[in-house]
Formats: sequence, C-alpha cells, structure tokens
Amino acid sequence: SIPAGEPYRDEHFGDVSIYRDQLFVALPPEAARGTLTVHYQGCADAGLCYPPTQRSFTLPPPRKPGSSCS
Repeated sequence: SIPAGEPYRDEHFGDVSIYRDQLFVALPPEAARGTLTVHYQGCADAGLCYPPTQRSFTLPPPRKPGSSCS
C-alpha cells in the first residue's frame, strides 16, 4: 500500500497529497512479479511543475524461502 502523503492545496489541481524527496512502497510478495509502472509529476514549491511522466521497472522473480540475498 501507499503511505499517506502530505495534504496540499494546489491552485490548479485542488486538494492533493504530495510526497517530498522519496517515496517507499512495499509490494506484497504475490504482487511482486512482472512489470511495475509508476506515473508521477514533480513540482517545485514556487509553482513550476514538470510534465507528467512514467517509468517502468521489471521486477525480479520472488526469492525462494530460505535463499539468501546477494
């Protein structure tokens, strides 16, 4: 699940939730396979916003129980 963001009132988008710097999201093991696509937009406090963008990540297959990370 996605943690709660910081409430923010934007003059163009209205009431939104924002995340500053980094956002960490934990995926349940059953969802952690295939491709994860993230849609996001960065904005400065001064009002300048970058165009919306997306990025896709190929998720590795789940590790077998008892296997170690390397």
